[in-house]
Amino acid sequence: MVASAGWAAATDGLATVGLVPAAPVTAFGYIEVASARDAQDWRRPEGTPPAISAAAAALPAFESAGFKEKPSADVAQRYVADGRHLWNLGLFAWTARRFRSELTAAHPELAATIDRSTWNIPPIFAALQKVGGIHLEEMWRTFNMGVGMVVIVPPDVPAIAEAAGIPVWRIGEVVEQTGTRRVVLT
Repeated sequence: MVASAGWAAATDGLATVGLVPAAPVTAFGYIEVASARDAQDWRRPEGTPPAISAAAAALPAFESAGFKEKPSADVAQRYVADGRHLWNLGLFAWTARRFRSELTAAHPELAATIDRSTWNIPPIFAALQKVGGIHLEEMWRTFNMGVGMVVIVPPDVPAIAEAAGIPVWRIGEVVEQTGTRRVVLT
């Protein structure tokens, strides 16, 4: 995750964690890798101890050529054989600035409020914070803190999804922007 945070900071974008697949599993999503990133571009997340940063910076990183959710068995077998796909672990890092810019591009008149009490933060984030010596506010700025994916939908969609057996939980809402802040954590 520290490596992903460094790439999110370096690119002001979204970074995700992939794992070399051990078998053609259809229950996982896959990331198709493209060109390798230059390790010289990686940026150390603020407050990360040098030893942790050095280990994170040494991990390989790639541009993404795309994502495929839960492929068929034949496709998963092809992905493992071609060596260009990783399991998508669903761990993401992005900068708050990037999140805000994406929100602004989609709807400049809107802002998002996110209620931090609506989900349990997985223990891995507390461990990362402790081992990495990362300040709590930096953790919130850099990591998804266990959310994984956010989908902004009309108000009736959660009930439809739940009726179809898809678990949903509300972590916030999109509101009309009234001040200068685009994302408000409560």
